[in-house]
Amino acid sequence: MSIVLDNISHSVELCTGAASPAAIPTVLDQFGSSFGFDRYLLRISMRSRGGPSRKLRVTNYAPGWLSHYQEAGYAMVDPAVSHARDQAGAACLQGLLDKPSRSRKLKQFSDDIRTAKLIQGITVPLRTAHLAGFLNLHTADTAPSHQTVRHSAIIFAAGLSDMLTRLLLVEDERLDYDKLTLRERQVLFWASAGKTAWETSVILGITERTIVAHLINCAETLGCSNRSQMLGRVAFLLDSDPALNIYRLEL
Repeated sequence: MSIVLDNISHSVELCTGAASPAAIPTVLDQFGSSFGFDRYLLRISMRSRGGPSRKLRVTNYAPGWLSHYQEAGYAMVDPAVSHARDQAGAACLQGLLDKPSRSRKLKQFSDDIRTAKLIQGITVPLRTAHLAGFLNLHTADTAPSHQTVRHSAIIFAAGLSDMLTRLLLVEDERLDYDKLTLRERQVLFWASAGKTAWETSVILGITERTIVAHLINCAETLGCSNRSQMLGRVAFLLDSDPALNIYRLEL
């Protein structure tokens, strides 16, 4: 138990300390290897409300297997994909493939993935307000107990999701957000909390007309055409802005 807790603590530190997207493979490799996994596949789709979408795949699978997977159209029958879409908890990959099925395509996939020695492992759905996808961890040897690694993987997935949002979703939007003045960020913070322009003017001790002017300037700086799009685009940035901590305590 203490080893598992140490692995979880170390994984959380890895996610928190990652400073750039280049650190993602290292984080995945170190978490996987701490439980005896030597292969990983991270596949996600990310989108902020009103912002651009992006897809990401990070893996150390053999290039030949990835090409075969795509050419054969296995994404349509891959049980890890459907599990990530429909379920929230981690699952044993072999258990998913061992479920009865009449699909010849799935049987072919099951045979191929066994030949590629990717049957032993675990899949963990990743699903937040900003991203959706999954993380697969594999080993060519006997996989560790599902119960041993399941809770650790779920905790790691939460930290990984936060890390990915911080490193990828925010990087394109941070440049515009950093152009906002502190007062403009304060106005956006209270707008995101549901306050009207008049209520925000009372809180900040400035006129309602000034609040409206700040909101207009923010929309222009962020390239947004309406209030909902603007607040959706900066939601995560507002939540992680240390300059606004004093107001979070007041809430």
